[in-house]
Formats: sequence, structure tokens, C-alpha cells
Amino acid sequence: MAPRGKKLVLVAACCIAAAVMVPLTTCSLQHHETGSITPSQPGTIDVAVIASRSDPEYLLKWPVALDLDPAFNVTYFTSVNMSSFVIPDPAGPSQQFDVVYVLDLPWNTTLTVGQVQNLTWAVGNGTAGLFFQANSAGMAYNQTLLAIIDDVLPLRPVVDGSGSPREIRQNVTDTIGTVVSPGNDILQERVGFISLPQLLNLTETTASHPDAMMLVEGSRGLTVGSQRYPMLATLDDSPARVVELAAPVREGSNKNLGNWPFWTYFVYVSTMKLAGTPPAAIPQFADWPYAPIPQASSQAFILLLLGAFAAFTVLMFLYFKKHTRATPLELVPLDVYMKRIAARKAKAAGKRGLFSFHAKQKEETPVDAATIQPPAPPTIGTGEKSWEMAGYHKPLSGFFVMFFITLVVVAPLFVVVIYVLPTFIIQDPGSFGIQFIISSIFSAVFITLDFGLAQAYDRFVGQYWSTDPARALKYVQFFIWWQMISGLAQTTIISLIGIYLVPRIATIGFMSWFFVVNTLVQFPGIVYVFTHLLKSAQRTDLEALVNFISLLFFQIGLMAVLPDVFRNIGAQNPLIGEVIGSSLGLSFASYAGSLAQMLLSAFFLKKIDARFTVKQMFRIDFDKALIKETLVFGIKSMLSNVIYLFGNFASVLIITLFLNNYTYLGSFIGIATYLTYPILFMTFLYENALPTTSEAYNNKKTRLAEAFVSYGFKYFGTFALLLFTLFVMPFSVSRIVTSVVPDLYKPMGMVVMLYSITKLFISLGDFAKFFLIAIDRAGTYVVAVAIEQVIRITFLLTTIAQLQFYAFVFAEIPGVVFKVVFTWVLTDKRIIRVRVNWWQTLVAPGLSCLAIAGIGWLISLAYDAALAALTPVGGATVYMVVYFFGFGNFLYPFLLGLFGGHDPESLAQIEFAARHSGPSKPFAVAFYKITALGSRLSPFHGKHPIPYAEAAKEALELSSIEKRV
Repeated sequence: MAPRGKKLVLVAACCIAAAVMVPLTTCSLQHHETGSITPSQPGTIDVAVIASRSDPEYLLKWPVALDLDPAFNVTYFTSVNMSSFVIPDPAGPSQQFDVVYVLDLPWNTTLTVGQVQNLTWAVGNGTAGLFFQANSAGMAYNQTLLAIIDDVLPLRPVVDGSGSPREIRQNVTDTIGTVVSPGNDILQERVGFISLPQLLNLTETTASHPDAMMLVEGSRGLTVGSQRYPMLATLDDSPARVVELAAPVREGSNKNLGNWPFWTYFVYVSTMKLAGTPPAAIPQFADWPYAPIPQASSQAFILLLLGAFAAFTVLMFLYFKKHTRATPLELVPLDVYMKRIAARKAKAAGKRGLFSFHAKQKEETPVDAATIQPPAPPTIGTGEKSWEMAGYHKPLSGFFVMFFITLVVVAPLFVVVIYVLPTFIIQDPGSFGIQFIISSIFSAVFITLDFGLAQAYDRFVGQYWSTDPARALKYVQFFIWWQMISGLAQTTIISLIGIYLVPRIATIGFMSWFFVVNTLVQFPGIVYVFTHLLKSAQRTDLEALVNFISLLFFQIGLMAVLPDVFRNIGAQNPLIGEVIGSSLGLSFASYAGSLAQMLLSAFFLKKIDARFTVKQMFRIDFDKALIKETLVFGIKSMLSNVIYLFGNFASVLIITLFLNNYTYLGSFIGIATYLTYPILFMTFLYENALPTTSEAYNNKKTRLAEAFVSYGFKYFGTFALLLFTLFVMPFSVSRIVTSVVPDLYKPMGMVVMLYSITKLFISLGDFAKFFLIAIDRAGTYVVAVAIEQVIRITFLLTTIAQLQFYAFVFAEIPGVVFKVVFTWVLTDKRIIRVRVNWWQTLVAPGLSCLAIAGIGWLISLAYDAALAALTPVGGATVYMVVYFFGFGNFLYPFLLGLFGGHDPESLAQIEFAARHSGPSKPFAVAFYKITALGSRLSPFHGKHPIPYAEAAKEALELSSIEKRV
């Protein structure tokens, strides 16, 4: 790379590094801005906290929340100093404490009857407010004292004969959800209780006071349910002021409640309410200087960083504009370019006096023609495939890279996602849920503002990559600069929304940090430019390899590190908090993984075409005609994405308004997305086939395009049904997940099973999407998606009140079914013939999957014994290796071949894909050989073929086009 190019990369790296450092720097600024928060500073409201112990595991988040605001002067009383807790006699002249927190009343408390009587009198007469937290199991109440204070409690704890509280606990697969009760209490108005986490247990209570007002109730399972249990209540029987929490916040008992992002604000508002502060004088969440949102110094730093981004973009544009005018674009044929590179290296080596003889040899030795000129296309009927021959074997190769390596690593991947991360790294599911919500919001925003240029990039670069590389390069240049400039605008606007607007929205106010960070790390927005180039070059094997390495080693690997780092940062700074901290860690794990993916993609791109350098791609050679052509196509193809993402955005908005515990339930969907990731491999296959289909259809090879549609359906049946069978069987993934994950994650097993059904339909819907985009008929798809999203939102709105989480999981299916039928019927009537080979698509794969399911059920009978012998993690790992890898890679292909699931052309495609599947090659080749064995033994082989004779002729004609200019 030229010196200027290296300097450019260095500047870009510094800019990106600055974005990565935002949370670390701003968190530090906020921490120093507020000063030390312990011990608490003298304030205007005197608070007494009564607890039997003072150790951190017992009090957990109470000291953090109460000591955070210096307006509170907090005194802690435990059994060793309880005698100094002074509540004057009713005839006394003054009251020492404005608010009293009673966190337990165990038998071993040293509170006297007189102290409790005076406290009860003070609360009943409005001279002191009371916050009462019900005990945990195993902590028997002092029933004498409980009977006295019961006169002012909204809820009466239910105890057994020994005085121990009775608890409502979760069952094997469900946690305890919470339901916000209707009302207009200041706590309900200011605190977003709908975002409460799910709980492990509640203390069983009954209504004690006739004026008790329920604020939040508990409910078992993922639906609202008919039976509810009091969780949070208040007593506003003037002059009495009482708040009671029937969810003990202890180690092992709802510790996650103390990590709730609204927790500190909830304690603050409760204290102010109990102190008799008028509601108008209590600051809103956005105005409270100790809310976990960007405060003054952090806001200033973010604005400064946005200015630096703007200056960087302007300087880059001016430099490359000048460079483009001074130096004409030169993209010589690849063989000439490679010779020039060899000559430069030889000259440089000669100047150094090292390896000069070797350099001279390289200079004189002609470049291997095989790397420059495509081999002669094979004759029809040989069944041979190559990268230079048009066909479905090319996108299939990329799919094979991902599919077979995943069958190998799915067991350790599952162990990381369902055991290591929840048990040791991200113990609070809320972090995953917040990230899921934010990702859904931002995908809608960013893809909408992209104006469909990602699809236009794939379409035009794919079309001209072989026939006119210089023109393809200009599309790349336009894409880069559009992302740079529009990305700057997006980053600025969304950051300002995150800083100033989001904190004032009650249900998502705590997500301010996520809006800021997730948009800052988008700049400059070009991390996928090289990956898309690999796809456009139809080297889907390399693209899939890059995606897999990025997922497994970068994103999953960084996910096991960065969330814990940021969680510790949040734990040290209450203005961030553990849940927000670890969720920010997830954001940066994703971003860092994308950067690594960009570098890896650039490395592979250089191997297949070294002419596409960074400096070439940043030039500004594109003209207005190219901009118009790209934007027109992009906007047309964007409409379907925008409509779909509007549906996503509307769904997220609906769940944040109507789905109780949406952060926790969103976490189960987010994790299920990782675990069901292989099902969406079908989407990658269809997306990878976009350039292949575009090349065929736009070069008037209609029969070839029709064949690609048939094989698209065929491979959906071949692989999607297998993945669906492996994931959805109740005795497989659901049972494994439930037996391994910590208690708070128990519902995830059922969610994975149910969400697999939705994912299956989504991947089939994506087939129509990418096909219609490839043939420039996105208008048809836009109409289908519009109707699909109307059906989706209508279903969600009409069922969420009753079905809650299940409405959200299944909301997409009715619309997707309509979309699939509508688009393919219309395609068949107006565009090309749509031929579905039902035997290869459904019958043979269906029979094979039924056999897999039956054998899997028999093996599952030994699962409990495996758990007992190998521990849950070991048993789950062994079972998944046998079930996923053994069945998926060996038994299934034999059965599929035996039932006639392939014809000679598809076997040739599979053979090529297997031989070009990168690190998956040993397993893919085994899959092919076992498939071929089953086909040879099958009485059905060749009886139900997909017609390919005419398509083969068109593939041969298309392959004869000159590949490089």
C-alpha cells in the first residue's frame, strides 16, 4: 500500500478507536463528575434503614440506591446498633427520621416492642413514611412485631406456624412475570414498571388494609394468566404513606431486581413520595442527575466526538476529490496488474540487495495463466462444475461452508450460549433483552436510511464484476461515500435523540446510552463493503467462511469477554449499572466482530482480485447517471425492507407498551436467535444466490433462472426441514436448554423450540424477496410485504393482551404464509414459470426427517441417565453431538438419497459445493458420499428429476462470456 494509503487507514483506525472508547471515557467522566457516593453526604431527608445484617450479599443494591443522591442522609441499623434507632414517644416534640426502610423483621432482631409501636404510630399519623420489604424464605418473622406494624401495611405476609414466610416460586420452565396494575400513583407515572425483570420468587401476601393500592402484581408463566399475586403495593390513606415490596431482593432471591435500570430511580421516587414531597417537586427520570443516562460531561464529550466525525468526513472527501481529479482511474486487466505488482516487488527487493536473484526470477517468470484466464467451460452432460461456470453450485458452496461446520461446532456453541454466558458472564437476561430491543429499532432506522443501496450494491456490482470491473468499482465508490456521508447524518441525529429525547419516554428512558453508543459505532458504516464484494464476485464460499469465522471467533468470542468487562464498569458506576454495562458490552462485541470481519474479508478479496485496493475504492469517479441508477433501483428494492422493518419497529413499539417484562422476554428471543441461527442459513443461501440469479435473468437466460427457482425450493426442503426437525422436537433443544441454563433463563428452552417454527417460515419468505430483487421486480414484493405487515401488526394488536409473549413469537407466521403464496403465484403468472419439485422438496426430506425424529425420540429416553452420569453440561454436549452432528451429517443424507431426494444435476452441485466448502470440506464430502451411496441404492433415484437440459445450455452460453476486461 502507498504511504498515503497507509496514513489514510491509520486515520480511519484512530477514528474508529475513538468511537470504541466512548463508553469507557464517558463512564469515567460521569463517575468523576458525581464524586464519591459513599458514604452518603448530609442531606435534607433523613432515612433510616433497618436490616438484620449489613453484609453486601444481604443488602445487595439497597445502599447503592439509597446513598446515590446526597439529598438523603441515610443511617443503617442492624442488630448490633438497633438500640440507637430512636422513634420518639407519640408525645415527643419531633420526629428523627422522615422515611424508614424496614428490610426484614426476623426473630433475632433487637428492635423492641416500644420502638415498633412508636414507628407504627409515626407512620399512621404521617410523621414518617415506611418502605416495607417482605422477608425471604427461611427468615422467620418476629410475629409479635409483625402484628404491631401490620396496622399500617398494605399487604400482610403469609407465614406458617413457625413464622416463616411462604413463597411463590417459579416452576421448572417458567419464571414469575409481573403485570402493571392500572392507576395514577406517582410511582406508576414516573417509573416504567412494564420493563421490570421477571422474578424467581415472591413472598405470599394477602391484602391487609382496605385502602391498599396494587401497583404491580406477579403472574406465573409467559402469559398474563388468571391468577395474580401482589408484588408492589402502596398505602395512601392520608396521612399514612407506605410502600410495600413483596419481592425480597437478596442473593438467590431476585438479585436481578436490584440490577433493573430503573431500580435506583424507583428507590429515589419511593423515598421522595414517602417523605411527603409534592409530585411536582420530584424530578422526572430525564432530569434526575443520578439517572443511568448520559449526564452533562458525557453529553459534552459525545458532541465533541460528533464534531470530530464531521471534520474527518469532510477532510477525507476533499482529499479524494482532489486525488481523483489529479489522477485518472486506471483498472488494467488482472494479468497485467499482477505482472506490475511482481515487477514492483522485484525492484524493491533489488534495491534492498536481498533476495535479488529470487526477485529477478519472479519478474521473468510469466504469471500462471490459470490464475488469470478461466478454464474452458465444460461440455454439456459431463456434470462438471467450476467457479467460471454459471450455476446454483456457487451459492450452494458458500452455504455448505456454514452449514456443515455448524453441525460440528453446534454442541460447543450451544454450551457457550446457553451455559457459559448465562452462568458466568451475563447472569442477568435483561442485558440480552435490551440489546434485542435496540437492535430491532436500529435495524429499522439504518436500513431505511440506507435507501436500499446494499441490494443495489449486490445487484450492480454482481452484474458488472465479470464483464466491466471498472464500472463495478464505481458502484463500490458510490456506496462507500453514501455510507460515510449519510452515516454521519444518522449518527448525529440519532445521538441527539438518544441524549435529549429518549430519557423522557417513560418505558424506554433508560435506553439513552444504547441509542448513543449503537449509533456512534456505526460510523463510518462501511464495515461490510469487502464482504459484499466477495458475494458480488460469487465467491460465496469465501463469504460464508468469513461470516462463520466472524460469528464463532469474533462475535461469540468477544461476547464472552466484553460484556463482563463493561458489567464491571457498570457495577463500579451506579450511573451506568450492571445490566446497562453488560448490554453495552454486547454492542461492542458485535461492533468489534464486524471490524474483524471487514479485515478478514479484505484479505480474501485481495487474493481473488488485488486491483480493488482501499485507495481505489475511496476515489470519486462515479457520475450523476450512476447515482441516479443506483438510487432508483435501491429505493425500489428498499420499499420492501422499509415496510418489513416498519413492521418490526411497530412490533417493538407494541411490546414496549403492552408486553410486561419486555426486556426479559426480549432476551429469550434474542438468545433464541443465536441458537436458531442455522435455520436462517437458508436466508444466506438465497442472498448469496442474488448475484447468480441476477446474472442469469438479466442476461436473458430464462430457463436457467427458472431452474434456480426450482433448486431454491429443493434446498429449502433438503436443509431447512432437517434444521427445523433438530430444533423443534420437544425432547431435543428445549429439554437440553432447560436442564442446563440458570433459573432466570429457564423459559428459553421453550422459546427456542417455538421460535424455530417462526424462523422456518421467515427463511422461506426471504427466498421470494431475494429472487424478485435479483430480477428487478421488487414492486411485486413490496405489495406482498405491505399486506404481510398489516396482517402481522393486526394479529399482534388483537392478541397481545391475552397471549402476551406467544402473540409476539407467532405474529409473523400468518403474514409470511400469505406473502409466500402471493409472491410465487404472481411470479408464475407474470414473470417466469415457477416449478416446485414436490418430491425433492417435501416428500423425500419429510420422510427422512420423520425417521430422524423417531430415532431421536428413542435416544432421548437415555438422556436422563446421561445427565446423571456426565452432569447436565456433559450430558447435553454428548446428546447434541449425537443428535446434530451424527444424525445431521451421516444418517440424514443416507435416508434422503434412499428416498430419492436428489437427481444427477443436484448431486453434481452438491459434489462441487462439498469440494469447495473450505474448513467444512471433510464433513461436506462425507455428506456427499453418503448421499451418493443412498442414491445408488434408491429405487426412486432419477424418478422425479428437476428439468435441466435447456438450463444447462443457457449456463454454458453464459459461461462463455469474457470474464475479465
